Amino acid sequence: RKESSAASDVYKRQAPGSSTGAANISVSCVVKNIGTGTVNGNVALDFYLSNDPTYSVNDQHMGSATTFNINPGAQKTVFKSLTIPTITTSGNYYIVYRVDRFNSIAETNENNNTHSEQIYLTASQADLLIINYPSVSNISPEPGNTISTNFVVRNAGSLAAGVNYTRIY
Repeated sequence: RKESSAASDVYKRQAPGSSTGAANISVSCVVKNIGTGTVNGNVALDFYLSNDPTYSVNDQHMGSATTFNINPGAQKTVFKSLTIPTITTSGNYYIVYRVDRFNSIAETNENNNTHSEQIYLTASQADLLIINYPSVSNISPEPGNTISTNFVVRNAGSLAAGVNYTRIY
C-alpha cells in the first residue's frame, strides 16, 4: 500500500424510487477524492441490496464497477445497471454503495466509503388467466360419460409460473 492522504467518498447517489423484482435498475453515484493525495489505479465500487441503510456481510452483492485515477478534489460519476433478484419480496430496501471495500487505498478516513439509497420493490409474480371461454364437446352427458373441453391459460405475470394444474368443476 502506498501511503497518501487520499480519501474517497461516495455521494450524490441515484436509484429509482421503486422497481419490480427481476427487473434491471440503473443506479449512479459520484466518487470524490476529498483528500490531498492522488488515487492512482483502479477505484472499485460495489453495489448491494440491503434491508437497512447500513452495509453488512449479509447484504446481497449485486455488482461492481470501476473508475480510475482520481486527483485531489476531483470526482467521477459511476453508472451501473443492476438486476433485482427474482426472489425479492415486496417492500422497502436499500441500494448500498461501497467504494474501496478491501481498504486497498490508503485513506485519512476509511469510514466514509459507504452510503445508501432507499428503494421500494414490488415482487414479481405469476398471474394465470383463462383467456377464452372453455368449449365442451357434450353439454348433456350421461352420468359416468367422458366429456372433452378446450381452453387456453396465459401467464400475464412477470414471473414464470412453473408446473401448474387447472381443475374443472
